[in-house]
Amino acid sequence: MMVAVWFCLAVLFLLAGHVLRLLRWTQFIEVYERPHLRILLRSLSAGFLVNFFVPWRIGEICRAVMAGRSMDNGVAFALGTIIVERFLDVVVAGILFAAFAAGGVAVTGLADSAHFYFAVACILVLLAAFLLRFSSGPKWLIRHAAAVFNQRIQLRLLYFSWTLISTFKDMYQTLSRRRLVLLTMEMWAGYLLSYLCFAACMTALGTPLSLSAVFSSLLSSQSFHQSAFFIGTESAVQAQWLFYVYIGLPLGALWLASYLPARARRLYQKVYHVPQDYLQMLPQLRMQDRLSFLEGYFSGRNREQIQAYLQINRGIQVLRDYSAGSNATTMLCMSHDKTFFRKYAFDQDGEKLYEQLVWLHEQEGRLPLPEILHEVHENRCCCYDMTYSSEAQNFFDFIHSVSPERSWHVLERVLDCLQKGLYDQTMWTPQDDAALRKYIANKVEKNLFVIRGARQFRELIGYDTVIINGVPYPNLQAYAEKLSPAYLYEVFRQDAYATIHGDMTIENIICRPSAQGEDDFYIIDPNTGNLHESPFLDYGKLLQSLHGGYEFLMKTESVRYRGNRIDFLYTKSMAYENLLASYEAYLHEHFTPQDVRSIHYHEIVHWLRLLPYKIRKNGDRALIFYAGLLWILHDICGKDEVV
Repeated sequence: MMVAVWFCLAVLFLLAGHVLRLLRWTQFIEVYERPHLRILLRSLSAGFLVNFFVPWRIGEICRAVMAGRSMDNGVAFALGTIIVERFLDVVVAGILFAAFAAGGVAVTGLADSAHFYFAVACILVLLAAFLLRFSSGPKWLIRHAAAVFNQRIQLRLLYFSWTLISTFKDMYQTLSRRRLVLLTMEMWAGYLLSYLCFAACMTALGTPLSLSAVFSSLLSSQSFHQSAFFIGTESAVQAQWLFYVYIGLPLGALWLASYLPARARRLYQKVYHVPQDYLQMLPQLRMQDRLSFLEGYFSGRNREQIQAYLQINRGIQVLRDYSAGSNATTMLCMSHDKTFFRKYAFDQDGEKLYEQLVWLHEQEGRLPLPEILHEVHENRCCCYDMTYSSEAQNFFDFIHSVSPERSWHVLERVLDCLQKGLYDQTMWTPQDDAALRKYIANKVEKNLFVIRGARQFRELIGYDTVIINGVPYPNLQAYAEKLSPAYLYEVFRQDAYATIHGDMTIENIICRPSAQGEDDFYIIDPNTGNLHESPFLDYGKLLQSLHGGYEFLMKTESVRYRGNRIDFLYTKSMAYENLLASYEAYLHEHFTPQDVRSIHYHEIVHWLRLLPYKIRKNGDRALIFYAGLLWILHDICGKDEVV
């Protein structure tokens, strides 16, 4: 009778230990996603069953594969959480072995196991501390080791390493340490009580065993390379089968529990208060975006910015990166059932972005602008979220999906809105010409110096002509006189002054097409700090799009060059040509010939401002934009007549 009682208690306590292990495992998972108990129950029971028959803890890999295939974050994430969980077990087992050894328990191999676990625990703790303190070297090694493989394998290796790092950090920073310690203590209490009851059961059967003997048999250093299946083979047949049933019954119960109704399986959420908001292991959804971030992280560069990026974005999913010609990042994001645009930047770019945010607040009521949902400006980081509408589309896409008349109607309304809502309301007269001279010095002379000294143009700049896609054009030095400070001063000196948008390209106009009535629109991404605050800069920016074809050049991926030849595939749509014709007619109708001339020269300045950025960011693709500069110089300066 007592044999059955002790055996039942042993099985129940062992089952309780497994359940508590499952709950502790979910604590790591639920930081990032909702745990699926049905899958976790099956994977835990199957993994432990494999461990029972196969040495080297192969069952943990099986557990990770079974669980990870149903997880949002995949197998690498599941394996990472299991490794962290087993890290804690090694530490606790080391403490328990040390306690048994210190208590003078005489069990064969116990001292060796105590030394083994103590050494392994110390090594793991020291290794974790070392990696946290001196992480740049190991990260560099991981990155270069992963780079040997193709992109898919490289991403998996980097993602797995990232998962381990993140889970270890969150174990200390995000998880409830009180709950983690409590679950660990309860779990090991269940296991120890089970071992105690099983030892009493075996003793009642005539095979005297102690708690320390059962503990040592199941968790000794030899258990890593010898399966538990062979532990019972040295005993009598009855005791051997009793041991197998003792191990197998709780695992079978776990598997059967996976078939319980979902309501019963979710009961633990009420007891343990599972969070409803989850961090994203990585916010990016696209493989290339994830790989780019992980390569940056494991390179060890910009650590503070990466930490700030994670702090900002770990609660969202990044659906698409819309970043273009600035150092700020613009992304389409999703959080729960809400979709929005997020824009952020760091350091000097963060301060620049904050100026943009201030401008948007100041112009509320004057212009149609995006609604700001959330904003943060601290520690040289600026971030703000904007509304997203599924009906809205970039003006570039709108132009190519409607008639030229409809496109021009929207653009004309944009121009009218800027003139009446912004320029007329903020017109002012400068006290002197200092701002204009600084504008020419900073935006023209400095940029020309950078362009002439750029590696990409070093050979090209020496030729008198450049052959672009088979057509010869005068090179930059042919326009030295018309780009001189004295000449540009005369072109710009009569400009009007007002508060301006500063970056009025086609892509910064967002449309909401309407099947009935007028199409709606709003304006995004102003650029402050232009020095020469003239509305003609905004008109010149529109020319950069429609006249220079900036958006089409941005879509051009490759370029070939040799000597004074630049060749690339370039197309410009008739929709742009038609809109440009209407826009040029508008400029000549509303402005004097001198004003129109100034607007065209401001387009040249915009190209000069663009090129240094492209030289830094786009490598040899900067040659495409150099070709664009020569095109508009030839077109504007070649027709220029002093008014």
